[in-house]
Amino acid sequence: MRMASRVAHILETTLHLVGSHGLEAVTHRRVAKAAGVSLGAISHHFSSRDALLRATLAHAADREVRRLNRLALDLQTRLFDTTAWIEAMSAALARDLQRERTYRLAQYELLLASARDPDLRALARA
Repeated sequence: MRMASRVAHILETTLHLVGSHGLEAVTHRRVAKAAGVSLGAISHHFSSRDALLRATLAHAADREVRRLNRLALDLQTRLFDTTAWIEAMSAALARDLQRERTYRLAQYELLLASARDPDLRALARA
């Protein structure tokens, strides 16, 4: 597995753990087991739990911004009425909440953590 894809896999696994079990579930050992990688691989890429959580928050934010941009661009080509655009965007977000419940819960958990941690807050704003 390439390093970039391994890191992405670790971050996605961390998101899943956060969404399924909360922030308390995130340890290097548990992420390694869930991701099917060695504990050393987690430690190599993320020196601490905080570093792993920061990277996971940044990954989730990047993923969400790309998704919303794609959705907005798709709607832009089809809808020119502001009310119709807002309704279509709301419906798409509601579908995402149903389809990706664990991922959405992980996002909210990470945003709550960022409200308490000034270092994470800057990432959440970005």
